[in-house]
Amino acid sequence: MNATVKWVLIGVGVAVLTGFVIGFAQSAIGADFGLLTPLAATFAGVLTGYIGLNLSGNRKTETVSNWDKGVALALEPATGQALLVIYREGFVGSMAGMNISINEREVAQLRSPQFTVVPLSAGAHHLQAAFGGLAGPQNNPSKLTVQAAPGQVLAVRAVIGMGLIKNTIRLEPDASDLPVLRQRLAGMRMIAPA
Repeated sequence: MNATVKWVLIGVGVAVLTGFVIGFAQSAIGADFGLLTPLAATFAGVLTGYIGLNLSGNRKTETVSNWDKGVALALEPATGQALLVIYREGFVGSMAGMNISINEREVAQLRSPQFTVVPLSAGAHHLQAAFGGLAGPQNNPSKLTVQAAPGQVLAVRAVIGMGLIKNTIRLEPDASDLPVLRQRLAGMRMIAPA
C-alpha cells in the first residue's frame, strides 16, 4: 500500500475513533459539546496523518554494536584513505530520517542524534542531505563538496535551519579537534553506512 494512502486512512481512522470516544463521553456524563466533537475529531485525524506523512520517508536503519562504535570512534583511517564523520543533532525534525548521499550514492539515513562514519578515497566527494516523504518538499536539500586527503578525518554536521516558508538543511564542516569530536559522538547512536 502506498505510504500516502496508508497515512490518510490512519488519519481518518483516528478521527472516527476520537469522535466515537468523545461522543461516548458526552452520553456518559449527559453533556453536549456541540461543535467541539467534530472539530476535535478532525484535528486529531489531520494531526496524525500529517505527522505520519512527514515520517513516511523513514526506513529501518542498522545501529552498530557498542564494540563497533568504539572502534569507529578511534577515528583512524585505513592506509591511503580518509574518514568522513557525518552527524546530526538538534530537536527540529529529529524523528524524520535525513538521507545522506556521497557522490549520488545513499550511504545512511540519520535521525537526531545519530552519526555514521564512512571511509573515503583521496579526492573530491560530493555530499547531499535531503528528506523523503512529506518532509522532503518542506525542506530545501543541501549539498557540500569535501576534499579528502589520505589519513585525514573530516567531520560534517547536518542541521536544519528554520525558514518562514521552507526549512533549509545545512551541511556544515566541523573543524573540532578529534577528542572534542569523539566526546560529542559518544552519546549518539551510530548508524552503519550502506
